[in-house]
Amino acid sequence: ALGMYFDPYLPKDVEQAASEVPGYASPVALHITSTIHITKSMGLRATIRCSTILFGKDAQLVVGEGVTLVLQGMLSNKVPSTEPQADVGLIVPVVPLSLTAVGMAHGWGGIVIKDKGHVRGEGVIISATGSSSVQRVAGTGTHIKAAPAITVSPSLDSPHRLTFPRKQTAFSSSVANTEELFLESAKGRASLVLLHSAIVNGYGPGLGIGKGSMAYIANTVVQDVAQGLECVECSLWVDGSVFTDFPFVSNDFKFADEDNDGIYVRGGISLINNTIIGNALDDGIDSACNKNDKDESHVTIENTFIFNCQHEGIAISGSQGATRFMEVSHSLVRGCQQGIENGHSPFTHYASIYKTVLHANQIGLRYGDDYPLEVMGSLQGDRLVFIDNVVPYMDHVKKEHKD
Repeated sequence: ALGMYFDPYLPKDVEQAASEVPGYASPVALHITSTIHITKSMGLRATIRCSTILFGKDAQLVVGEGVTLVLQGMLSNKVPSTEPQADVGLIVPVVPLSLTAVGMAHGWGGIVIKDKGHVRGEGVIISATGSSSVQRVAGTGTHIKAAPAITVSPSLDSPHRLTFPRKQTAFSSSVANTEELFLESAKGRASLVLLHSAIVNGYGPGLGIGKGSMAYIANTVVQDVAQGLECVECSLWVDGSVFTDFPFVSNDFKFADEDNDGIYVRGGISLINNTIIGNALDDGIDSACNKNDKDESHVTIENTFIFNCQHEGIAISGSQGATRFMEVSHSLVRGCQQGIENGHSPFTHYASIYKTVLHANQIGLRYGDDYPLEVMGSLQGDRLVFIDNVVPYMDHVKKEHKD
């Protein structure tokens, strides 16, 4: 199809015709009426070049095993003339690549990355996803039934989960080096790199990531979707990004407690830093782990601002038979029902909160849960600041819902 080619089988006449469209590498729009499967038989690397791709109802873009799909808008790293500072290093999407539905009344099924597939998106805007009639890939989350905008399927043969190298600065020149390290770790598993992009206005979640798979999301906006992201025993790194407005407010939605979280992490290894998360009808960051999970799970939250959440800004919990470590540092949680809650958890659950501000929450910090489950995990706070919370700290466990 015009606008899509598969290396090394690029038809020269198509490329030449596409180059005649002023300002674009290929035709302005591409219409995909039904699901497209990109497989090894088409080449190991596929690139989509156009400004807009319109998907029909329930259509999906499926990236097969061993295939790399590159989605990239027209980018510039030049600083705008109104900001003459030298060497800022910002990437500016001049003409983003837009993936959306033909009509907002029916969402399309999103991008599905199969085991050992890889997608790299930069300067991409994905919208109008979340078709309820498309079956969600098993093992990528259950809290929201509709298909995510991007699904990273479970990696069945992954030997173990890997940690990410730590860094403190979001807009640094080390992003390229970070991606290189990430790709080295991601070999042999389903993976996603999403940079300078946006996932907006969707009926379903922004992202669903399965066990053993990896995702690196940097300088990206996820807004106005049912749930920002759900990670099930995956390796996740979110850096310098914004997750806000859950769920899809354009749906005339009434609050129904349907896990409309900014980020939901179940097991695995996650690093969330330099990020803004807010306006959620459930939690800003919800976290848990599976019962009897043999792998330790780690969640690290650094330099992050969480605000205006119906329930917890950060919900910390774990299951029996699992070992879990949770660290929150140098962050601000503001305007939530509970700023941070250490909920149901076993003895092998360890939470640490360091140099964090809890401001204007109904309850600043809570050790306890409204679920009728035991709370046995340890919670350690150091150099915390409590400002204008109705109740600064609460140690209370409800044994039964009727209480």
